[in-house]
Amino acid sequence: ADTHIHSRNSIDSPMRLGERVRSIAAEHVEWAVSTDHNYITDFAPFIIENHLERFLFSSIGLEMTTLESGHFNGYPLSYQVGPVTHGSFQWGAQPPDVIFQRLRELGRFGSTNTLIQVNHPRDQILGYFSQYDRHGLTMEEIPATTLTTQLVKPSGPAFRKEPGNPASETTFSFNFDLLEVVNGKLFWEIRHYRSPEVLPPGEVPDNLPPPGTLLLEADGGDVAFPGVVDDWFNLLNLGYKFIGVGTGDSHSGDDEAGQFRTMVFVGKDDPQEVTELDMVQGLRSRRVLMTNGPMLDFYINDPVKGVMGQTLSTTEPSVQLHYKLSAAPWIRVDFLNIWRNGILAARINVDPNRDLAAQPLEDSITLELDQRTGSARDSWFVVEAISSTSMFPVVLPTELPPLVLTDAVASLAGPLGLGGDEFGSVRPAETFAVVPYALTNPVWITTEAGRDFQPPGVLSVEEQRSPTNDPGFQRIFDQQNAAIKIARKVPIKAESRPGELVQKKGRRRRTGLFYPDADNPYDWRKVLIRMGYGHGHSE
Repeated sequence: ADTHIHSRNSIDSPMRLGERVRSIAAEHVEWAVSTDHNYITDFAPFIIENHLERFLFSSIGLEMTTLESGHFNGYPLSYQVGPVTHGSFQWGAQPPDVIFQRLRELGRFGSTNTLIQVNHPRDQILGYFSQYDRHGLTMEEIPATTLTTQLVKPSGPAFRKEPGNPASETTFSFNFDLLEVVNGKLFWEIRHYRSPEVLPPGEVPDNLPPPGTLLLEADGGDVAFPGVVDDWFNLLNLGYKFIGVGTGDSHSGDDEAGQFRTMVFVGKDDPQEVTELDMVQGLRSRRVLMTNGPMLDFYINDPVKGVMGQTLSTTEPSVQLHYKLSAAPWIRVDFLNIWRNGILAARINVDPNRDLAAQPLEDSITLELDQRTGSARDSWFVVEAISSTSMFPVVLPTELPPLVLTDAVASLAGPLGLGGDEFGSVRPAETFAVVPYALTNPVWITTEAGRDFQPPGVLSVEEQRSPTNDPGFQRIFDQQNAAIKIARKVPIKAESRPGELVQKKGRRRRTGLFYPDADNPYDWRKVLIRMGYGHGHSE
């Protein structure tokens, strides 16, 4: 499933609807939700026109794209024939609760069967958590402690219950259902950024903490470069049970649909037998995997009662966690992380040369419940798969860094001494080869039968910052980032093998990661082109 897809009905997408549904089917996405910006689109007629009913079905959705609150998907929705936008509505000056309620009122199967999904919540100017100043360690609102922050803090009716008063109560709302935890190629927004093992060239802070330590801002102690997985873990620790999903957020043919996707267990595997309400219920059951390749499943103690999304009880201080990892033969996985209440409970190394299609990895491990208070307490568990092997050419790399508003502000304010931050060149990579990644939804364990899960509360700053809690996710990107930056500054060779430095039309870089070079016969893209692939397509 992909619950975040755009077509030409979005202002920033060129994809005609016939081409859009063909691209979705080509990526083997079986349930596609149309989520154009402020415009309601129906893929169904184009699925029929292209004879794709055997392969996929769709739901009508909408990405309510505000310039204030963030971006929110609603689905499945009704399609109104008369209005130009077929049912979309004005978002200006509307607090989140009003937007969420109006999206639910558009529900095709009633408001109770309408799902609200928060998209890319850590985008700098389009993300819900960023717009409402949610702290990366606590998820509480970051207070305005200086006159400058008080002046710039939004105080309009979308943000404050007393409009115009920046000190009044926020309108931030938790009344949504799903959180887009992993989005397309926004790898720098997946995890809170930590001090890198491989330092990039350029200005590096003198007081940089040891590798693997979470980077915090000097002013206020917020996370310097926040990621959504860690936000989600903090929300789980606070007792929220938002369904974690992965999406492609595709806008074009080069921006693959389903590059991250959501695997939903519904008990059937034929798109022609599955209904939209089956998908709604499947998502709400939380037996849901976020992945761009690895297939990962697990259960605790009981293969029926202990699967993802379930809550079960035990009087024992430990549990037996059974996991299964499989993948297409060209996908490699380096290790699995098992998380318990946001703490790294175990790391399981995987042979990166293992063919996970021919030999799926299936095993079990005994894990203690959270005992940081001195005795076993309620615990949730999540499993994560991480790889360092590029998915090229199946998934194209991110070759050009995004243009974001903060870069423009920094370039204008730099001469005045107002741009930049204390981290210099130490920051998440914005160009990289895409690697396999997967993340499950939780299983919740209570230590007393017949009662609700008692959330442990957010971890301490020390626990979250510690290198012992480093997921190891960013290492490959740090290495790539350092290599690319070094490539701009070191001597150049006229010809090279993959990984060596070359110059092409004034651009210095490492080969084999991003751009093909005419002088490099080892570049796989050239090999594939010679074999007849990579020539593009037309409608």
